[in-house]
Order: sequence, then structure tokens, then C-alpha cells
Amino acid sequence: MARSIVVKGVESPERLLDETSLFLHRVITELPVEKQRMLEKLNSSDEDLIGKTALFVEMTHATFLRCPACWNVAA
Repeated sequence: MARSIVVKGVESPERLLDETSLFLHRVITELPVEKQRMLEKLNSSDEDLIGKTALFVEMTHATFLRCPACWNVAA
């Protein structure tokens, strides 16, 4: 029996398809053509980022554990 559960929130059918495809490890090329187009349109859009600044940080678990200053970062 599972000890944890993943709860996701989605705002659109396209985002739901994207999240479930990722979570269930579905091969996009094996989906119906209509669903493939839906995902392509969703993933090729940068509208949400226009005029905004994005910060991408990659940190492995091991790096995090060696960085006590990272432990108290306010969310």
C-alpha cells in the first residue's frame, strides 16, 4: 500500500493531459494526433513568460545537504 499521495492542481484540460502523461510515463507519439497537437501547443507557448524574469536553480539532494545556508531559505 502506498504511504504517500501526489495531489496536482490543473487549470485546463491541456495541462491535465500534460501532467498525467508525465506522471504515467506515456509516450507522446503514441497518443492520438489531436492530443499530440494539444500538448505541442501547450509546450511551445511562451506567453506566460513574456515581460517576466525567471530564475532557474538546479540543486541535487547531496548539494543541498552540504549547504546549511540553504536550509533556512524562506519560501
